[in-house]
Amino acid sequence: MSEPPLGVAVPDTRLHPIYLILGTAKTLRQAIPLLVVTIFGGAPWWVSAVLFALAMAVAIAQWCVKKYSVVGGMLLLRTGLLDRSVRVVPVTRITALAAFQSLTQRLIGVWELNVQSPGDRHGSALTLPCLSGRRLDELRAALESGGRTTVLSNPAWGPDSSTVQRYLAWRRTSVASAPAHGLQVIAVLTTAEMLIAAVTNSSISLIFLAVLALWFRFSEFVPLQASKFMEEIVEPQGVVAVLLTLVAVAITAGLVLGALRLNRFTLIRDGDVLRTTRGLLGKQTATISVQRVQAVRLVEGLWRMLLGYCSLQVEGAGIG
Repeated sequence: MSEPPLGVAVPDTRLHPIYLILGTAKTLRQAIPLLVVTIFGGAPWWVSAVLFALAMAVAIAQWCVKKYSVVGGMLLLRTGLLDRSVRVVPVTRITALAAFQSLTQRLIGVWELNVQSPGDRHGSALTLPCLSGRRLDELRAALESGGRTTVLSNPAWGPDSSTVQRYLAWRRTSVASAPAHGLQVIAVLTTAEMLIAAVTNSSISLIFLAVLALWFRFSEFVPLQASKFMEEIVEPQGVVAVLLTLVAVAITAGLVLGALRLNRFTLIRDGDVLRTTRGLLGKQTATISVQRVQAVRLVEGLWRMLLGYCSLQVEGAGIG
């Protein structure tokens, strides 16, 4: 039996208007040398105002022409103001989807989506930097379904909904509500396991080396209160006390970074798809098809092996 024809899963869609701010900032960064010359070169104020207006105009034009869609089993991204280009990624070649949300993006309610496929030297064939939670769900559903059916946006509000309800529905993503939909939860890091993972991470040794070099080579740049504490309380106790203090600082920093990175780490299986979500201030989610998994590795460091823990790594085609 022949397969059903592939249709329009997601029509031409622009990025969220917040992208205008990001695009303006990017254009201004590229024009920093020119701005420095105009500001410190004695140019009148209206010259800087014109440059800023031009940067906004370029950002608006780029936002208008930058559109993504899922049509005929293909993910298309149209870009370019003068030099038009269309990037095409077959949905069947997509190995993983990785969504990121920094603290600022989390406050606004937008996401960055990286679409990964084999053969791309950077491991990310296509990046969509500014998607609302609803648009992210819509696009992710279309890509995971192979682009064979039309994906409706299905907003969770009606004509009588309040502004707050519309805002919450606009920024919501389905990953956070996965357990409520009866999906299989494979693993959840408890607070104790998260702390153990942070303490036994190899990054603590790197942090310790950085702190050690900072103190013995660049101690003049250490904050005043920390410098007084080390010089008046710790250093009189000897070198061992100094090293123990720096070790404590490295462990504390590693715990903070680990908590920020691994907070509420959850691994969920949704049919043939694996999903992960984690992060405290910023948030990250990743999706990979079980059929795309190329290898699974179990890595046991010394401390984790002694405590009975290991790290499980899943590798996909072209990416880690």
